[in-house]
Amino acid sequence: MRQILVIGGSAFVGLAVVGAFLRDGCKVAVLNRGHRSVKGVEQISADRNDIGEVLTAIGSRTFDAVVDTNCYRPQQAKILCEALRGQAANLLMISSAAVYADDAAQPPSENQPLGGATAWGDYGRDKFQAERVFLESPFAHVSILRPPYIFGPGNNLDRERWSVACWQGNHFAT
Repeated sequence: MRQILVIGGSAFVGLAVVGAFLRDGCKVAVLNRGHRSVKGVEQISADRNDIGEVLTAIGSRTFDAVVDTNCYRPQQAKILCEALRGQAANLLMISSAAVYADDAAQPPSENQPLGGATAWGDYGRDKFQAERVFLESPFAHVSILRPPYIFGPGNNLDRERWSVACWQGNHFAT
């Protein structure tokens, strides 16, 4: 049985990721602050911004794969790399299309310039730097997904209403 660690995992994207792994018969652990428990998984409570908490919470556990659903800054990536050194070989980071540079073609492909578009400010630059940390990490296999926006059931960020407001405000009119 595959052992999967999901960072986040208690809301929207993370909860969907957890559900998919559970349906696939995997044993899933969720590392988050512990404010919301997730049914059917091992709860590992720690603040991902605190290396001491993460090291203590993970302990000597090993995982076949790690899915990071909410890494926003390079320091968060560094903490996770340190805490999981030698304890997991595969990592998937759910990043953002905000990492593409201003001069990237639209829609961007994987080989477009990176660094974070000006419109996204620190968010895009920090996501880009977090990706770099993971790509240079000791994980044997690193994959990165860069969705532009994520919509759907369980969305706790109200992206749908924001998009509709933009469309109604003729931001996308020709």
